[in-house]
Amino acid sequence: MAIRIVEVQTSDPNHAHGLMRGVMFSYSTLALLATVISLCLLAAAGYAYARFREKSRMIDSLDGTVKFQRDKFNLLAAETKRLSKRLETAAAGTATSEREKYLAVHGEAGEWHLELLKQFAERDWLASLNLCEKILEQKHLDRYLHQDTLLKYVTCFFYLGKHDEALAAIDSGLENFPDYYPLLQRQADIFVIREEYSKALPIVERLARKSPSPGVLFTRGNVYYGLGDYKQAAANFRAVLSSGDPVQERAAANNLALIWAEKLKNFARAEIYVNVLLGLAPESPRTLATVGRVALVQGNLRRARKFLGESHQAAPRNLDNLLNLALLAELEGDRTQSETWLKQAKEQGEIWEKVYTRLRADIAFTSPLPEFNR
Repeated sequence: MAIRIVEVQTSDPNHAHGLMRGVMFSYSTLALLATVISLCLLAAAGYAYARFREKSRMIDSLDGTVKFQRDKFNLLAAETKRLSKRLETAAAGTATSEREKYLAVHGEAGEWHLELLKQFAERDWLASLNLCEKILEQKHLDRYLHQDTLLKYVTCFFYLGKHDEALAAIDSGLENFPDYYPLLQRQADIFVIREEYSKALPIVERLARKSPSPGVLFTRGNVYYGLGDYKQAAANFRAVLSSGDPVQERAAANNLALIWAEKLKNFARAEIYVNVLLGLAPESPRTLATVGRVALVQGNLRRARKFLGESHQAAPRNLDNLLNLALLAELEGDRTQSETWLKQAKEQGEIWEKVYTRLRADIAFTSPLPEFNR
């Protein structure tokens, strides 16, 4: 590449001197710029190297930490395994020792009681009932053995549907243990199931004064609901809602949503408890059915169809859900589909007609759709 030299001729010495100074200034500026750029590059390179060294040290340190923790974990795992074997051995020896002590105190009744605990845990009610009778025939039972067997005896009758026998056993037991609250709780439960709410009320009030557990408050809510005092029922269920018992809280939120929608007709309040229920158990068939039920009462048929359909897919034999679907189909004018749902509901047992009448009456009373009120 050829370099072209341009000659600048001037007769003015000041002009020539100015040109020379401009050229010198330009070279100085370029040199300074080059120096600054070089320093910046060196600084960047130094910073990058320092970061690289720092990361290398961190990685080395992390590798060392990981190795230390891995060795520590392996050591602890081995120690835990040895400790578990020692605990299992000790537990087996303790269990044998405790069993021998228990049988030494309670004799043959104690042997039957241990078998009762096993059968009761397996929900074999008939076998448990026979064992209870054998134990209760014995004389001089200690208080614990007597009360526990008595409660299991009543519970067996309860789950076998023999409520008269259960109530008779409770009356007999209360003669010996008048303040045994589990028996009183079971007595109230039976009266609620039999819809004898006036008999259940003094019992649950007594229990609530002495032992206001979530189960007692829930039963009292059911009693007030049966007596038609829906605000008192809601107050008791609301107290259960903050009990910390997840099962009771779900049931309380379920009942509150239905009470506020069906009985107190406050749909805004009902929606609050619908959201609480969805937060506690979003995938439960019972939750889905209740959300659909509330929507049905509100007249939101589209939402009712969605949630009742999902609940039916999860629990296709649920009686309440089948009846709600029948009511939904009737509200939508599809009598054929309504009859199909009713036919499936009838196959679930004799109780279907009573439940259907109750559900139909609730819908007719609370639904904003007048054509269904007939």
